Amino acid sequence: MAAEIFPWHPLLVPWPLGFLTAGLIADLAMSFEPRARRWLSPASSALLWGGTAGLWAAVALGFGSVLDTAPALFGASLTEHRFLALWASGLFTGLSYWRWASARRASALFSIAWLASTATLWAAAWKGFGLGHP
Repeated sequence: MAAEIFPWHPLLVPWPLGFLTAGLIADLAMSFEPRARRWLSPASSALLWGGTAGLWAAVALGFGSVLDTAPALFGASLTEHRFLALWASGLFTGLSYWRWASARRASALFSIAWLASTATLWAAAWKGFGLGHP
């Protein structure tokens, strides 16, 4: 089963990374260019929601790909990768709800939270890259 699922996890991972990082850039750009808010706000929201959905899909495929493999093969790195990925998924789910509940109003606190979530996501990606490239 793992051999059938595994190739899809590394193929899917760049999409949420790209969506969520681009969404953060769009969200930050709204702070510097208020006139662009009319089109950046929906773009930022779409990137956030699409990236969050893609992130959960990548996490699910990642967990599925290691179920049949020996966790001892990767040791603590795999545990850290999973831990960071789950934290990032939870943080982005919270941000998605926050964006939906606040009717797309930009705030400095929201941008800071998105920046911290993106840092967590990139840390998880870095740990995952280390698993495939020791």
